[in-house]
Amino acid sequence: MALTIRPMWRLVCRSLLVQTPLNYRTMQGTGYLFTLWPWLKRRSDREHSADVASGFMNSHPVLSTLAAGALLKRIEDGDAERDAADVGQWQSEISGLLGMAGDALIWDRWKPLVFALGALVLLWSPRIETWIAVAAASLLLYNIPLLSLRCWGARTGYRLGARVMESLADPRFSTWRRWLGLGGAILAGFWLGSLLICSAVKGPIHAAQALAAFAVAAITIRRQWTVLWTTLAAMAAAAAISLLFS
Repeated sequence: MALTIRPMWRLVCRSLLVQTPLNYRTMQGTGYLFTLWPWLKRRSDREHSADVASGFMNSHPVLSTLAAGALLKRIEDGDAERDAADVGQWQSEISGLLGMAGDALIWDRWKPLVFALGALVLLWSPRIETWIAVAAASLLLYNIPLLSLRCWGARTGYRLGARVMESLADPRFSTWRRWLGLGGAILAGFWLGSLLICSAVKGPIHAAQALAAFAVAAITIRRQWTVLWTTLAAMAAAAAISLLFS
């Protein structure tokens, strides 16, 4: 049995708010309850199912549909009614695994790649119309594949149920990580060459500033710093070079 198109989109759309009611006790648990509520409210054991659905969950937000679809399947199959403690333990186990998988694929590779690509375009064309175009294109480029991943997660999670972690053995995950890593390396090479070309005409100090900013940004992105702190660190590195040679 599988989710039809309309229920799938309903689950995907509601999962976009899974982190809104984040709390210290159940983390995303209340968000999962909100995601699954249209199905839970029609059940005769509504209160019990709601208690199970709102248990501890802290998966990657993009892969939340994978967990939500699997949890819905387990509740509909009666697993929560037979052994709520076992379902709760399962929720805790898949949270960490889905969190690591999402971090490795999305935060560590896809997000920096899109950000760096947009910044590279702005490096060569720092005009206001380019800023507007890059902002719009980056939003689409970043979010459309993630929306597709959420749809895949809803269908796959509901199909596999308790065996949802088998989905992470899909060879496409490792293939995506490998190709995104290769794309990031190639883009880093373009970034370095572009910085040197753009700064060479302004003198060696500007070239040194570009190299320092590039190195610091690469390190901070690898350590998963936010865009704000990465930008500030790169600016500080460039300023340090300026002070050193002034």
